[in-house]
Amino acid sequence: MILSRDELLIFDIVASLLLLFLATHYLFGAQELKSEHKRSQMIDFMKGICIWQVVFFHALDLVPISSAVEVKNFIIALSPLRLFFIASGYMLMVRYADNFSGKVYFRLVFLRIFLPYVIYTAFAALFLKQRDNFGDFFLDVLLGRQNHFSLYFIPLLIQCYILFPLIRAARNLLLNPFSLALIMLFSFLVYQLNESTQQNVFGHNILSLAFCGRFLFYFILGASLAKFDFEKGASPRHFWLFAGGYTVYILAFFSLGYTWDTEFILPLFSFLGAIELYHHLKSIPSMERPLHWLSNYGKYSLVIYFLHAPVLFHFFAGFHNSLPLSLSVKYVFISTVSTLACYAIGKPLMIGYHGAVKKLQTASASTI
Repeated sequence: MILSRDELLIFDIVASLLLLFLATHYLFGAQELKSEHKRSQMIDFMKGICIWQVVFFHALDLVPISSAVEVKNFIIALSPLRLFFIASGYMLMVRYADNFSGKVYFRLVFLRIFLPYVIYTAFAALFLKQRDNFGDFFLDVLLGRQNHFSLYFIPLLIQCYILFPLIRAARNLLLNPFSLALIMLFSFLVYQLNESTQQNVFGHNILSLAFCGRFLFYFILGASLAKFDFEKGASPRHFWLFAGGYTVYILAFFSLGYTWDTEFILPLFSFLGAIELYHHLKSIPSMERPLHWLSNYGKYSLVIYFLHAPVLFHFFAGFHNSLPLSLSVKYVFISTVSTLACYAIGKPLMIGYHGAVKKLQTASASTI
C-alpha cells in the first residue's frame, strides 16, 4: 500500500510523536537541570557520525549513479544536519540551564563559530577566484544567500545560537508539548513554503538558504530534551526494544511510499538511536578506539564541514575514477578518507586559531 504525500506526513508526525513520548518517558529518567560545561563524548560521537554522513552525501555528487537518489534520500531521512540542530539545542540548555552570562555566551559564539566562519568565507572567496566581486560574494556566503561549498547551514545554526538566550529565558513557556506543537507547525509551514517558493528578487530562495525557521523546531526540541538523563543510557533490554521499534518504523515509513519531502520528525529518532548506539558500543571494550575517533570527528565537526567540499571536489574529483573499487566501496572509502583528511588538516588549524585568540585576549587584558 502506497500512501499519498499528505497521508505520509500525518503518519510521520503522529507515529513519531507517539514513539518519542514512549522512548523519552520509559527509556530515560528525568533529571534536574544544572549547568554542566564539560564536553559530552556522547554528543561528539553523534556529531562524528553526522559529519561523516554529510561528507558521504556530497561524495555521491562526484559521479552520477543510478542509485544515488535512493541513497541520498535515505541520508536525508537520517538528516544529519537536523541532528546538529537537535544536539546544539540540547548541549546549550545543558550547559547554560542555571548559569548564564549573556556577555560570556555571545563572546564564545563569536570566537568559536562566527569568526572562524568569517575567516573561512574570506578564504573561500579567494579560493574560488572571486576577486572582482569579492564583497558581494563574501556577503552572499556569510549570510547564507548562496550555497557555495554547502555553507548555507552555518548561518542558520548561528541564527539559532543568537536566539538561544530568548529560548532559555522563555523556556517555561516554550519547552512544553503545546508550545512545541505550535513551533513544529511553524517550522513545517516554512519547510513546505520553501519547497513551493521560486527564487526571489535577490537570486536565491530565502526560506531555504537564509532563514533558520525550518530548523527552529529541532533546535528548540533539543533544548527541551535536556531534562532527560541521556548520559546513563537505557538498559540493554530497553535498547533492543527501541532498536526493534525504530527499525519497524523506518521500514514502514519507506514501504508506504517515502519521499524526501514527506519526512519531518524522523530525525528525532536518529537522535535517540545515536544515543543508544553510543551506550551500546561503549559497553564493548573493542569499540573504545572507534568511539574515540568518531568523538574526535564530532569535536572538530565545524572545521571538517568547512573543508570537506574543497577536499572532495578539488582533490578526489581528479582521480576517483581510477580507484580500483566497486562504486559502493569507493564512496565509503572516499568519504572516510576525506573526513580523516579534513580532521588532520582542520584540528591543528583550530588549535592554532584558539591559541592565537587566547594570546590576543591575554594581551588585551594586560593593557587594560
